[in-house]
Amino acid sequence: MTSEPGKQPSPDWNFYKNPRHPYDDFVIHYLLKPLKYTIIRKHYNRPLAAFVHELPELMHRFSTVFGPGGTAWLAETIARIEQAGIHDLYAFLDRVSTRAQAETFLKVSGIPKPSLMGWMDYLKQWWFPYPASLLQVVEEDNPRLKPALAQMKAVKIANGFTLLEAAAEPGGRSELSRRVGIEAEVLLDLVHRADVSRLPYTSGGAVKRLWAMGYRSLDDIRRADPQDYAARVEAYFAAGGKGFAFDAKMPNILSFLQDARHAPQVVKIG
Repeated sequence: MTSEPGKQPSPDWNFYKNPRHPYDDFVIHYLLKPLKYTIIRKHYNRPLAAFVHELPELMHRFSTVFGPGGTAWLAETIARIEQAGIHDLYAFLDRVSTRAQAETFLKVSGIPKPSLMGWMDYLKQWWFPYPASLLQVVEEDNPRLKPALAQMKAVKIANGFTLLEAAAEPGGRSELSRRVGIEAEVLLDLVHRADVSRLPYTSGGAVKRLWAMGYRSLDDIRRADPQDYAARVEAYFAAGGKGFAFDAKMPNILSFLQDARHAPQVVKIG
């Protein structure tokens, strides 16, 4: 039987304790809602084996969340899911999208409930993105981008996912720029901000901090040298920049840069 991690979800069908998230609400809000966007559904499916063999750095997150042995525990859980005949992420979600379906799946697969819920919590925290408001990723005093937000809102583009659906590719950007009347450079800046906001725990404030540090796209972050990044974030905070001290610690910097390298490629340039 699959072993269980040191830190487990609630023994009932609720995620977390305060506030409690009933199973069905959790799945709908955090796992299925992002997949309603075509741009996310297109890019975020993976073979389950990829999380073990192709994305090993992301697996280390499980040791952070669930303690020593968490990575091996997750690998074992994924192996049991595959033994039940499920080999990609979306097929898995189709089998457990409601509590009733999840209960049936546990009976068929023999996977302990904490194992199932721990894997789903991992997907929520470290894999699936959540839409950020465009208003959140733009500085209040930005004279070029603030007017563009109103123009976007007029065509019902108000969050990062709707912008990426319309403008992730060059042809879409050209069409949106022409239709809305936004300069191509301004639009591309907004697209890059929306793109970066897909990273785990990268809020609007974090996006604005990255721009202030000189990182202006996901590719910029992927190419970042950890020591240079650390120097830039230290200078940012020394100058009175807003944020949290843990963002300047090297282990967290390395984890963030890993997240950037493994994020699905969505935006196309040229």
